[in-house]
Amino acid sequence: MVGCRVRKHAGHGHPQVYILTGAIVPIYDKIMGGEGIDSTRVARASLESGDALVGFHLSTSDVPKVKQRLGIGNPLAEASASEILELLRGGSLVELDNGWRLTLSRVAGDDVVELVLCGVIANKDELRGYGLFDETIHYKRRWFTQVDDAPVTLERLLSRRRPVRDMTAEAEAA
Repeated sequence: MVGCRVRKHAGHGHPQVYILTGAIVPIYDKIMGGEGIDSTRVARASLESGDALVGFHLSTSDVPKVKQRLGIGNPLAEASASEILELLRGGSLVELDNGWRLTLSRVAGDDVVELVLCGVIANKDELRGYGLFDETIHYKRRWFTQVDDAPVTLERLLSRRRPVRDMTAEAEAA
């Protein structure tokens, strides 16, 4: 995948255009995340070299969100499962690259790590493969792992889904 920044009609004062190109389908869930992007327009750009690029046109406001979900310039993306668990124990809400969120919850008197899907479609076999179990609470399916089992479960989960932001830290800063 290549992200590139191209000047539209260079020298004529037009704004910069951001295009995300390459193999987009395998990482589509990371591009869209929980919030999505403002535009799903497909754009074509001709470069000065004569090459042409086709990809998603990204608005200026989408660029930081997409870079964050792809783990570009994001220190949280390299955090270990134990570091993420410590953040959760400290009350953090951690968003993963596809929009899922991790939080510490209390269910039936037990502390559990909850995976909140936030409307993002998930395969229940995939979630069970990570070591999560589901409970239906108030007619809603929710996904958990016991805190004691969390290091192994988070290790499996984080091998496929990277954490991209600590939403609690952002809320406190605002």
